[in-house]
Amino acid sequence: MGTTIAQWRIEILTSIRYSPASIDDLIEREFIKSHIAREWVDRFCFYLENDGYINEAKDGKYHITIKGLQKLR
Repeated sequence: MGTTIAQWRIEILTSIRYSPASIDDLIEREFIKSHIAREWVDRFCFYLENDGYINEAKDGKYHITIKGLQKLR
C-alpha cells in the first residue's frame, strides 16, 4: 500500500520540526528522495503554510509553527 497524502504531510511536518528546510532541502531528505515529485512537495508545503502549520522565513526555509507541533502530538 502506498503512502497517503496525510502521511506525506506528517512526514514533512516531522522533518521540518527537527530542522527547518527549503523545498530543495526536503527533496534531498531520505524519506522523500525518489519517492515523490518536486511539484507535490511544493504543493504540500503550500497547503501546510496556508493551514498555518508551517511558515516560510526570509531565508527560504520552512519552520514549523505551534499549530504544526500540536498536529504532531
